Amino acid sequence: MRMGDKLLQSAYTSSMECGQCAHLEALAFCLLSAGVYRGARGVQDVLRIGLKSISQFGGYEGLKAVYICGFTSEEVFSLVDIANEIGLSKVSHT
Repeated sequence: MRMGDKLLQSAYTSSMECGQCAHLEALAFCLLSAGVYRGARGVQDVLRIGLKSISQFGGYEGLKAVYICGFTSEEVFSLVDIANEIGLSKVSHT
């Protein structure tokens, strides 16, 4: 895994940990590093890192929802495809 990928994974994991410490019922993410700061990585690669990081964290007691906001059609459809690929449920693109 590239150093940038590890940092991105850490950003999502740290955010989940902060939500847990604050006893938040819901968390929302914009697409970290999916825009101009993505570098040479494809958008699907960056989104896959984010979704896997959130999924691998496993949630915590009291967490009811995690929202991930895509801003373009490509982002939204990529998120849905990746979520289905890694077996996440309750995925919508509304």
